Amino acid sequence: MPQADKPSSLVRSLLWIALPLLGIVLVYLFSQADPRGVLTEAWIRKIAAAAYVYLCFSLIYQLFCVLILDLLLGTFKHRPTPGIVKNIIWIAGVILSTVIVLDLLFPSAITYILTLSGVIGVVVGLALRPIILDIFSGVGTHLDAAFQIGDWVEVHESVDKPGYSGFIEEINWRTMLIRTKAGNYLICPNSRISTSLITNYSRPNRFSRFEISLKLPTEIDTKRALRLLQTAVDATRNHELGPCPEMEIQVYVQELKEAAVYYMVRYWIDRGQHSYRGSRHRIFQSIQHHLEMAGIPLAEDIFLNRTTSDIVHRGEKPALATIFAKLELFRGMTPEVIERIAEQSVEDRYSSGDTVITQGEEDDDMFVILEGGVDVVVDVEGSEVVVDEMRAGDYFGEMSLLTDSPRTATIRARSECRLRSVSRAAIKQLIDTDRSILPLLSENLAERNLNRNQKVETAKGALERDQKKSLTLRLLEKMKLVFG
Repeated sequence: MPQADKPSSLVRSLLWIALPLLGIVLVYLFSQADPRGVLTEAWIRKIAAAAYVYLCFSLIYQLFCVLILDLLLGTFKHRPTPGIVKNIIWIAGVILSTVIVLDLLFPSAITYILTLSGVIGVVVGLALRPIILDIFSGVGTHLDAAFQIGDWVEVHESVDKPGYSGFIEEINWRTMLIRTKAGNYLICPNSRISTSLITNYSRPNRFSRFEISLKLPTEIDTKRALRLLQTAVDATRNHELGPCPEMEIQVYVQELKEAAVYYMVRYWIDRGQHSYRGSRHRIFQSIQHHLEMAGIPLAEDIFLNRTTSDIVHRGEKPALATIFAKLELFRGMTPEVIERIAEQSVEDRYSSGDTVITQGEEDDDMFVILEGGVDVVVDVEGSEVVVDEMRAGDYFGEMSLLTDSPRTATIRARSECRLRSVSRAAIKQLIDTDRSILPLLSENLAERNLNRNQKVETAKGALERDQKKSLTLRLLEKMKLVFG
């Protein structure tokens, strides 16, 4: 049988308030009853008074918790009052009520009882000093509200020493339970927490800022460098280890020197969800990739190898051949063929918002992105929809180049872009020289289309092999018609 739902917090609070009221009524009825010789009238009054003390304290405690702690303070601070605070108020009230009751029942012995309890309290306090220190530190932690359950914190041994970090799972009477990303639990005494340096990565918000500094040659125009670095970091936003997309990425010139310009990249991550080292690794990978595509080396390379010539420019044949060799479309081709394709490519530059190709047109150029980024826009029932983004290292237009198909999408520059275009005439010249290039191009084109249109990650299994073979033959027939 399914268990019955627990009563709501409001019903539970009303129940705890009603119980002391019911007890007060019962005590009143008891005090009016005939003891029939069992108790004297004086003891009945004492017992009733003692019960009234405990019941009135319970009623006042429940009203204080509901109206002050939960309703007023909970609404003002937007978080529930810690249970440890209520427990301490309850214990203090019980002790005070007990002292009052003892004074009512044994007025002549109360002095001796208090003296004895004081001596016992001193002895117990000295013996349990560490435990008491942990308890009061835990209370102070709750009252300070510097962190709460669910926050990602790092506890440092000292300013210059790294500590241990994790999510706060529980804050108990004596200890704080911290869960690390490895799934382990750190049980830290509250007294240690109260004397340690703590970084709370969840306050005032869950995002933490980090910085990356790098040096580029002075020959590179700063506007171009800033744009390239911005694009490189933006390319990691949707990656699992990338920076938080909600926060703005900042790139600026930090310092100017004779041999280099120092650039600073600022980004934000959620330390509770992402690894700092993982995000830094992913961003460095993207920056290195975009610098290689743009032909921009780091300043150290230029300083150590500088001669009278300028830095390596992307227009040089060896650098272009290296980029074209990484393209999926030209996989398997000889270095000589790839170098000829790169040599006959033409550089094109576009400003932000410029249209590179238009959906439905029948031109025949293919484009390789060296710098910047573009949006892939598709016309859906008269409305433009951005379906994808492309950045440095991507290419587009290969279907129109090789199969004479109309453009399936509009490509629009989302920032200043530098592209290399490859014409059909250049590819036809190569095919006329070496006919073995044609089947290789058709196979690479078929695999790229399967990966793009059908979201196929790997070509495993007989069905996928048959699909690839069939598409390869169809594309080959089309390409034979185009290139004679």
